[in-house]
Amino acid sequence: MLSYFSAPSISSVYLYCTMLFPWLYTICSIVAVLLSTKQNIRTWPLNASRKLLGLYIYYSQRLYVKCIVDLLLIFEGIYGWITWNKGKKDKTKRHSLQVSSLPARRLLLLGCFTLVACLLIGWGFDLIYIYTKVKKSHPYLDGSHSLLVLITYGLLAHKKREAWLFYCLANMIYLYIFGVLKPQEYSSWYLFFQSKEGALCVKYAIYLLLCFRAGYKWNQAYHAGQQQKEK
Repeated sequence: MLSYFSAPSISSVYLYCTMLFPWLYTICSIVAVLLSTKQNIRTWPLNASRKLLGLYIYYSQRLYVKCIVDLLLIFEGIYGWITWNKGKKDKTKRHSLQVSSLPARRLLLLGCFTLVACLLIGWGFDLIYIYTKVKKSHPYLDGSHSLLVLITYGLLAHKKREAWLFYCLANMIYLYIFGVLKPQEYSSWYLFFQSKEGALCVKYAIYLLLCFRAGYKWNQAYHAGQQQKEK
């Protein structure tokens, strides 16, 4: 009877925590997007925390490129935190840093840069995966997703409403991978949704819906700010 109630071993506790980390990462990601939608500054420390967790998850899976991306996102998150902190509410209870929009010319240049950079980064990812012998079947899509998320964080730091456009594109890429390409490797949808890839498909579908909602809210905030300026 005593052995039945004995304390769990360190290895079993470690395994249990490792299984919980991806779910914790997903929950933190959803909460972070919801906080960003409300322009709540707490989104930045939460983002930094989940990216630290992501570093552990990716490093344990030998996804070193993703580790580098998450490390860059942590630094971008700190920058965003500082930028938003400077734009805290003043005595009029309004943020000095309001939701703004990129000029059409800058948006076009950013789009052209993103397209070229996605091709170059995808080529680089392909070389890295070959060198590290890590099996990855979609280096160009994976590289494009990473770049789009990096651009998203930079735009979010300055409260540009176009940030959500890039974030939606990033989630569409992974939704395409896990919702279109990966199911072809399974004999049925039932088996697919029982797998890790099926869970990721659902996760990125939720992310995409949240990003659409956030973009809509920020667009409303932008137009409200424009109307106040005209008055």
